[in-house]
Amino acid sequence: MTGEEAAHRLADLMISLKRTFRSYVGCTGGCLSEERFRCLYRLAESPTNGTGATLSALSERMRISSSSLCIMLGKLEEEGLVERERDLVDRRKVRYRISEPGRQKLREDRNQRLLVLSEKFSALDAGEREKLIHAIEDLEGVLEKAGL
Repeated sequence: MTGEEAAHRLADLMISLKRTFRSYVGCTGGCLSEERFRCLYRLAESPTNGTGATLSALSERMRISSSSLCIMLGKLEEEGLVERERDLVDRRKVRYRISEPGRQKLREDRNQRLLVLSEKFSALDAGEREKLIHAIEDLEGVLEKAGL
C-alpha cells in the first residue's frame, strides 16, 4: 500500500468514526456540541499552570481558525464556562481558562459520552473488546511514528 492509499484509508476511517461518534455518542438535551466539548477539553488539559491559553495557541491545538474560535470562546464566556483575562506580562494578549462551571459541564458531558460508548462496547465479547484495544494501541503507535 502506498502512502497515498494509506492516507485515503485513514481519512475515510476518520470520517466514518466521526459520523458514528456524532450519531451514536452525541448527547441529547443541553449537551455541548463536539467543537465546544473539544474547546473546553483543550482548555482543561492546557499545561499553562493556571494562566490560561492564548487564542493563537488554542487555535493551533484545535486546528480551527482564530476567528471561529474567538466567536466560540465569546459564547462560552457568556455562559460562564470560560474565563478570559488580559495577560499580566503582555497586556495585548488575552488568556482563556476553563471556569469551574465549565469543568463541571465538561465532566458531565464526558461521563454521558463514555456511558453511551460503554453500553455500545458491552455488546462485544471480551475477545472483541481486547482486539479493539490492541487495534487502537497499534493505530496510536503508527500515527505517532508518522508524526501525526
